[in-house]
Amino acid sequence: MRKIIALIFLTTISLSAQKKEVGKVFSEHPLISVSEDFWRAYQQNDESKIKAMTAENFIYVRNDNNFGQGSLTAYLGEANWASNRFENLEVKNANGWVSDAIKYEDGNTWILSWKRWKGTDKNTGIRMNSFLHMQMRINKDKKIDYLNVYNNQSDFTQMFESEGTRESGVVFEAHPAIVQVRKAVAHYLNQEFDQTKSYFDSNATFWNSTLNNWENSITLEQRVESWKNDFATYSEIYMNEQGKPIAIQYEGSDMIYVNSWWTLYGKKGEDWFAVPFKSTHAVNSDNKIVSESIFFSSNRFEEKVN
Repeated sequence: MRKIIALIFLTTISLSAQKKEVGKVFSEHPLISVSEDFWRAYQQNDESKIKAMTAENFIYVRNDNNFGQGSLTAYLGEANWASNRFENLEVKNANGWVSDAIKYEDGNTWILSWKRWKGTDKNTGIRMNSFLHMQMRINKDKKIDYLNVYNNQSDFTQMFESEGTRESGVVFEAHPAIVQVRKAVAHYLNQEFDQTKSYFDSNATFWNSTLNNWENSITLEQRVESWKNDFATYSEIYMNEQGKPIAIQYEGSDMIYVNSWWTLYGKKGEDWFAVPFKSTHAVNSDNKIVSESIFFSSNRFEEKVN
């Protein structure tokens, strides 16, 4: 028993000896406002203020890219680029989170925060809303001498790739995939549901704009039941194709996407209803429809047209 007590006692001493306090963490600190002022200067492209707030040995690191002695020039260049490229530029703490100030015994203070980098790109219209993690060190003279930033570059990659004109596929106004969609519609209108079903892959998924999200798609069997229910609800149904459908094959993909526009007319009792809708069908290399997405306003089923 004495050995066990001694072992616990020694373990406690050992764990205590491993603790060493080298600083304190604050959720409220005067230097947090310094970091906020620095980002405001960035947003406003205030070169003189940025220079006044940084130390002579200022180091800027972005996504592990250390700009070394050219750090101030790099940061000023980025601020100038951002202010000219984006409208409504804003960098502030994300989701109401607070910054942390860590005061070390050496006199330096680190400001840590998660921010959102927001703005609308003037060239592409893309609205940026990117997370940014900042580590900023402020020295004894209240000058910023180190800034380390991590952000998601995929948002900016999408922005740059959206500039100018770039081909990414081929558009067809006549294609076997369009024929498949038209034939499926024809059999549906004839209430030939087994034939309609034959145009779809057995694992096809179906979605429409009345569902809450994309994950709420239904199966082929469920879709067949909905087709049958249409004709149980309406005594007559017919559809008119609006304009020309198009088939798109994107570069590097065997899938064909058929976009088509229709108006569905349904008779219920003595009343007729007209519902315009847009559909997208994905057709695989076996010429089977693997997914269907339909966009329409459900209110149109309540608005009589006669």
